[in-house]
This record gives sequence, C-alpha cells and structure tokens, in this order.
Amino acid sequence: MKKKDIVYQRQHGGPYWIRKQVNGRLIFQSLRTHNKEVARERARGLIRKAEEKQFEAIRSTQTRGGYPTCEEIAVLWKELAECRGLAKRTISTSLSSFRKVARTHGKVEEVRLNQLTRSTVIKYVRRHRPEQSDPEALVRWKRTMKSTFRQARQIFARWAMDEFEERGLHLPDLTEFKQAEVVNSKGVAKTYVQPLESEVRPIFEGAVMLEQEQSPLYLVFLLVYPLALRAGEAENARLEWLQQAGDGSWTLRVPVDQRFTPKGGRDRLLPVHASVARGLLESAARGEDYFLPGGATARRNLIERDFSEWMKGLGWKRMKKAHELRALQGCRWYTEQGAEVAQLLLGHKSIQTTCTFYAHYTETPEALEPNWC
Repeated sequence: MKKKDIVYQRQHGGPYWIRKQVNGRLIFQSLRTHNKEVARERARGLIRKAEEKQFEAIRSTQTRGGYPTCEEIAVLWKELAECRGLAKRTISTSLSSFRKVARTHGKVEEVRLNQLTRSTVIKYVRRHRPEQSDPEALVRWKRTMKSTFRQARQIFARWAMDEFEERGLHLPDLTEFKQAEVVNSKGVAKTYVQPLESEVRPIFEGAVMLEQEQSPLYLVFLLVYPLALRAGEAENARLEWLQQAGDGSWTLRVPVDQRFTPKGGRDRLLPVHASVARGLLESAARGEDYFLPGGATARRNLIERDFSEWMKGLGWKRMKKAHELRALQGCRWYTEQGAEVAQLLLGHKSIQTTCTFYAHYTETPEALEPNWC
C-alpha cells in the first residue's frame, strides 16, 4: 500500500499544506510554497518541532504566573518563521530590530512581554534622536525609526499570533506597542530622484575597469545592475541558476528551493545578455558553486561593504549603493517594457510596489559598452 504523503494541495496549482496529528495536537497550515520538495522539508521541520515539544519551556513560565521573556518569544518566532519559509534576511532583520527595541528595558533575556508598551516606543525613539538639527539627518532618523519598528513588530504579525495561540501561549495585550506612532511622518516619504548622467557614468566606466582587472566586484556589478538582483539574491546566486537554451540565448532562474527562498517566495526567470553570461561564467573557471567567491559572510561583505566602498570611491553620494543600481535597471524595464514585465523581472509580489517605486524614469542613462542590458 502506497504511503500517504505528508503534504498536499487543497486546490490544483495552489500552495502545499500539511495536516497531521502530532502528540495529540493538529498541525494544519499552509506551507507557503508551490515546490513539493520544499513543502516536504518544511513539513518535516514542523513535525520535528512538535515532537520535541519546543513550547514546553515557555508554557512552564506561564504556569508560574509570568509572561514569556522577549528572548523566549524571539527564539520561538525564529523557528516558526523558518518553517513558514520566510527569507533568512527577513528573519535576521526582524529579530535584530526586536531585540534592539526590547533592550530599552534591559537585557532581552529578562524583559517580559508585558513591558512592551507605548512608552517603549517613545523611549527608544528619543534615545536615538540625532543631536544635530540638520534636516537630512532628521529625515534619515525618522526613516530608520519607522523601519526598525516595522521589522520589530513582525514578531507579532497576525500569522505569528495565530501560531502562538494555537500552541496554547497566552500573551499580554500588545496593542499599545503595535499601534503607537513611531515618529511624525511629515517629510519621511521618499521621492525617488533619477541619478544624473554624471553620477552613473563613473560607475559604468569603473565596471569596465573591474572587468579588465578580473575583480570579484565585477561579478557583484553584473548581478545587481543588469540582472537587478537583491543583495540577498546576489549573495546566494549559484552557477546552476544560469542556463543556456538551444538557440544560444541565456537565462537566469532565481528558484525557490531548500537552499534559498527569494523575497516574495516565487521563482522568476531573467533574460541574460551574452556579455553578462560570459562574465558570470568566470566563476565556473574558479570551480565555485556560487558566482561570488567565499563563504556566506565573505559574499555578503563583498556586496554590502566592498562594493559600497567602491561606489563611494567613484563619487557616489547616495545612501543606497547596490540597491540603487537595481532600481536603475527596474525603472528601465518599467519604461521600456511596462509594469507587468518589470514586476516579473524584479520579483515583486505586488504590482503596486513596482508602480510606486519604479515608475519614475521617463528616460534612463545609456549603458556603456559592453551592452549589459
């Protein structure tokens, strides 16, 4: 008799689900993926955690009459988020922001959830307010504060609260903490301004020099500009993503698999210019699995530190570095091919994101030879 699979689709073409009884508790939820192997791996993770009784420690805390600590909830949320398939970078930034905010009251391991209130928000924001009255510094501070609390509050997103409740965890009323205004939003909204030709040209010219020097920074440039990959995608991009068709054309598939889940949780296929493919294939000559050399930390530093310093050295003064090149290509796609195509190529879950942030170019600076686009 054929063994019943632990995952299934509730409707044809939809995401996979798990429905399984473990230790008297029903695991019944979406696995947030259309890939069967990824779904099975996430399902096995959920079952392992249920069998290991991950929530016993926190339940015993509540039995003693107290609320869980912020660190206990952070650890549990991380496990749930991984099973849910959230991107590693999303999990990391959310946890980092949550712990920063919790430290307003002391050590994260000692701060109880009921201490997170409106006063927490006020204290944290005041503590990080810049001393100088420079308007640009104040706008940056406001954006940072809003971003920090948006990420920190992900710990108590609706799906997470449902998961906590399903496992018998009774949390304090966190409405004040979740809804308190962080900063006055006046002046925070960012109007995207097209880079000038004088800003972009040194970057393109510098990329040609990087190619001649066979610098790994040239690989970063190819991944973040002509292919418009996010930093996390560029860090995890592997040689097997690059494919050549029978007619000689090249594509790059950003997949959802056990090793990496892109933001948005969907596969996407990017056309690759022959000159870009040739440049990326240099990685194959080194015998690397990933396009960028080194381990995960080395690859991340190459993008976020070394590539940023290289752009600054060429006179780039904008706050964002690699992501600004992704935006440049995204706006080019939007202008030349329309919103729907740009959404697919950029990997946006919602077309509203594409239209809001990538519709600002009426014309774009011309790329220098070789033709990267």
